[in-house]
Amino acid sequence: MTGELGGYGASFNCAGGTSVSNPTDQAQCVATWPTYRCMVTVGQLETCVYAEAPSHGCNTPEPQCTPLVCGA
Repeated sequence: MTGELGGYGASFNCAGGTSVSNPTDQAQCVATWPTYRCMVTVGQLETCVYAEAPSHGCNTPEPQCTPLVCGA
């Protein structure tokens, strides 16, 4: 799914002076994979990533990414 957000090593400047950076390679991606406080399906993750893709991960669209928040 990293490819949907620009690929390994991609970095993007976002609004408000923030930025997002992708892992540099597959090993780093696996090592830094997030954990969730609730059950998250592959389909829910894919839906969120595809929704984030136009902004390169700068925005977390609702409701597509809501299941990943897990009530936080």
